[in-house]
Amino acid sequence: GLGGRINMVTQAAFFKLTEIIPVDDAVKYLKESVVTSYGKKGQNIVDMNNAAIDQGVNALVKVDVPASWKDAVDD
Repeated sequence: GLGGRINMVTQAAFFKLTEIIPVDDAVKYLKESVVTSYGKKGQNIVDMNNAAIDQGVNALVKVDVPASWKDAVDD
């Protein structure tokens, strides 16, 4: 995979969560930037980054946090 690099995953998740622009547009722009940034490194690198973008959008899971946690203190 991409090792410890989470940039593409994080950007994709950010755009899905914030809805600043339609997520489909964000994915398209991110994938275009992958070709520009990594195209010379080979199709495999492009494909791995594109897969990371897709996972960043599709693998989000909502976690409900109890309201009481807002006032939690460390032990």
